Amino acid sequence: MEIDSTTRCVVALDEVVQTLEQGRVRRLLSGKPSDKMILECVGCGHLQATEGSCQYCKHSLMVADCAQEVLIRKAVLTDAEIAVPPLEALNARRGVAALLRF
Repeated sequence: MEIDSTTRCVVALDEVVQTLEQGRVRRLLSGKPSDKMILECVGCGHLQATEGSCQYCKHSLMVADCAQEVLIRKAVLTDAEIAVPPLEALNARRGVAALLRF
């Protein structure tokens, strides 16, 4: 699959997390597992890729989990397709991307 400038997509981990939470992801493009982590708020369940207190409820207790596992779990919960394209396609896109519904 080729991603060009006319395709509605996001390519950075924090943008993919945000659009998954909004239910906007049609297809998650996930590369090989990495050591990146995503934080989940114990208070409200919000996911974020950046350290610190929860951006929504300001709760300070965040649980870290493997980014790829969290992204796939959230994709399944929001009825997004999951695809593993050739690694070359994702290397330029930081290892993860998402094609959007809207």
